[in-house]
Amino acid sequence: MKTFTLKSFVFLSALLTFSESYHAYSQPGVYQTGQQWNVYTTPTSTTIQPSTIIFYFNQYAQYNGYVYKMLYCDSGDIVGISYGMYREEDGKVFMRKINNWKQVSEEYLIYDWKLNIGDTAYVQLENNETGLVLDAVTDTIINDDERRVFHLHYETNADLTEVWIEGMGSELGFPFSGTRNNPVNPFYYPMTTEMLCYYEDGVLCWDNPNYDECVINYWDVPEDHVADVWVYPNPTRDVVSIKHGDQICETIEIFDSFGRMLYHDIMNEAEKTIDISMFPKGVYYVLLYGSNNTKCETLLVL
Repeated sequence: MKTFTLKSFVFLSALLTFSESYHAYSQPGVYQTGQQWNVYTTPTSTTIQPSTIIFYFNQYAQYNGYVYKMLYCDSGDIVGISYGMYREEDGKVFMRKINNWKQVSEEYLIYDWKLNIGDTAYVQLENNETGLVLDAVTDTIINDDERRVFHLHYETNADLTEVWIEGMGSELGFPFSGTRNNPVNPFYYPMTTEMLCYYEDGVLCWDNPNYDECVINYWDVPEDHVADVWVYPNPTRDVVSIKHGDQICETIEIFDSFGRMLYHDIMNEAEKTIDISMFPKGVYYVLLYGSNNTKCETLLVL
């Protein structure tokens, strides 16, 4: 059984003391080495399975005259992918995304810890800006530190709410503040996110009561729906051949570690050769589908 400090945002009102004024805290909104955010993502595409992405920070970088903390993520067998970079200034947290082609986005706001009751924080993920209105501030203890808890609602829909905890971030996961019911990456597939668990220095500090696990194995396939598939050469950097076994597979798709589809084509023969020289270095999921809902999958390493 898992142990944790704060069980659920749902029961915050019963656990926390109301506070409208700011006062000194041992860790006021500062993000530190040793933190880990396990985030559950659910794409709207029926061909992509829900996934657990583990975010963590362990390195600094200088960009455009600012010092940033590098945010990395692991997903399944994918380890150490650069997700983005963030910095803190005057109680605010700013983010830059890094895509698969190592392109860095414009800087945008994801947290403002100096809000007063009634103020609105305009947080942004890429081109999607969302206004979050602060309704109340409460207190809680995480890892022996007193933290403020921000209770917010969405400017465009008061029924949509979100909770931020200092040092930990949003209940949707650290990089996903302001994305409830909003597309996280509309260029590929819209998806929703929830944080499963939050750690500091290996200590489990928050656990989502809606799930039994901190990591969900999302690539499991029922045995009666598994077919054989071979990918070779693997690893490779130029072209790859994909061959299926006795099952008849009609469609082939290749996804990156974030569940984004990078390739889709008809599999009208037993073996297919694909040029993947433009794919960034990493690990990819190869999925083949048959007319009888048969699915076969494997990993491709670049």
